Amino acid sequence: QLGADAARTSPPERHERPLPLSVTHRRLYRVEVFFDLQEMDASSGLTMTFDKTRDRLVLSTGLQTKEGVAWGHFDDNIASTGWSELYIDTATEGMVTNDVRAYAAGYVEGVLTSVRLSEFNANMRQLLLRKDQQTGSLAQVRSLMSRKLKYMEQGANVDRRAMAEEPSDHYWKQMRYTLFQMWGICDGYNKVARFFRRHELDLLDLVMLNAAGELPQLMEAFTRRARAARAAAAPAALLQLG
Repeated sequence: QLGADAARTSPPERHERPLPLSVTHRRLYRVEVFFDLQEMDASSGLTMTFDKTRDRLVLSTGLQTKEGVAWGHFDDNIASTGWSELYIDTATEGMVTNDVRAYAAGYVEGVLTSVRLSEFNANMRQLLLRKDQQTGSLAQVRSLMSRKLKYMEQGANVDRRAMAEEPSDHYWKQMRYTLFQMWGICDGYNKVARFFRRHELDLLDLVMLNAAGELPQLMEAFTRRARAARAAAAPAALLQLG
């Protein structure tokens, strides 16, 4: 967890040295953070701008709607009302590509919500491990999600080693922007996680967290007994069709 106190929206005290980069996830774009992460005020907002002279993205505090590629703020009122509100916006002008715009929006979100995302990840991890003791199917579900994620990446022309052109198909264009936003969320979150020496996330982790409501049912569907029952029923279904 990034924060033990559920009411906090700023990260806890930093450890001395940052952890190395995740071996399963690489950063997509170079982003410079121009403020102390430990002093971040999520409710005051963050803005991502593009530095043309150095060809990189820059994250700074405050809401700079004229210069920003993406900006937003996070009002965490869970302790008082039980709700939190995230506000994210992007520039409408074509100063950058849609890929970069989606990524920048995700990065801002990942940094702003890093404490809550860390808490949710820690809670879900414990629940899934406990469920896995009953079903023994967590690895199968992760494998399923991994295959779906790779299918999305292929259709959207997203290669983790080199970026290809966006597809001409409108559906896959939107899928590509979704993936870039997810990638930005991961990179933004991981920036904070490395600073405070906490567990990093990759795209698959984020997909699993996003599917939290369906995971218990999926784990039941992928137990050894359930898979055996489906395998036994398949030949009978073929015979009926024949």
